[in-house]
Amino acid sequence: MLSQRKKEEEANSIRERLKKELGEQAFEQLFEETRKALILDAGPWPQPSWEDIVVTMDYQLSEKRRKEALAKARAFKVIEFEGTKIVVNHDGEHWKIYYCPVDFFEIDLPSFGRFLETIEKQGEEVKAVIPNTGWVKTSIVLGTDFQGVKGFAVIARKTKK
Repeated sequence: MLSQRKKEEEANSIRERLKKELGEQAFEQLFEETRKALILDAGPWPQPSWEDIVVTMDYQLSEKRRKEALAKARAFKVIEFEGTKIVVNHDGEHWKIYYCPVDFFEIDLPSFGRFLETIEKQGEEVKAVIPNTGWVKTSIVLGTDFQGVKGFAVIARKTKK
């Protein structure tokens, strides 16, 4: 853990940076909102230190910026194929990368195969199919989970025309 002096120095540095970024009035307003939120979450005793409030503010602002950046990065082209929304994650000069979600592996395989046939017919050569595995639903009614295939990344090389 940081010593108290080191903690104060770091919090002072963050506070000054945030005041420059946000302006004095916005900083004070956000400081008070964060203080109240910390008290609501953790209770009124012990009171959160000003250092903890400033560090929490910095973290929350960083998370907000990260989420906004991810949202912009995820503004990909989406194509509809047999009722499935397939995301074109990259469409470069030579390569194209698709993401095909899978709800029910065995049921969705024929549709996935037809999608691969379709992109080959469009003049793209499928070079790799990479499964995305993780927790998936096994039952709509029961909602139980297990480890399985959630989707596929398809890497296709564009053929020269």
